[in-house]
Amino acid sequence: MTTAGGKESAKGPSRKAKKDATSFPVTYNKPIVPAIPTATPTERLEGMTRGRVEALEGDKRQLQAEVRRLQGRIDQLGPENSRLAEALANAESNHILATILVGGGGFAVSYATFVGKAASVVMANASAGCLLAGIAMMGWQALRARRGR
Repeated sequence: MTTAGGKESAKGPSRKAKKDATSFPVTYNKPIVPAIPTATPTERLEGMTRGRVEALEGDKRQLQAEVRRLQGRIDQLGPENSRLAEALANAESNHILATILVGGGGFAVSYATFVGKAASVVMANASAGCLLAGIAMMGWQALRARRGR
């Protein structure tokens, strides 16, 4: 610090004197009270229960929104599902018919050759037609199934 004469004082900057630590009164009779009041165990349990209930209600709302979304998807897929069910029923009935034609035609061809009469030639030709029709139906279904994959 400079003085009026331009010289610095030897003391340096002046500071205020520190107060003595014993100047504050200390009372030991006061109970120590925490700054934040603590909750009783019952209040803590109720708080945890309320928090859990709120979390479950939030989950419930989220799941209900998911159910609404999926219900809309079911409504969209309903007509397609019925179309596929009808196609499956048709394919099953065609498979049964083809199996009957193959079995019946094979039996009739064998029977016609066993009998060996002139009328059996017509029967053998008709039986062969049934057999070939059944084989063709099964082959067609197999080709469609492979192409659909």
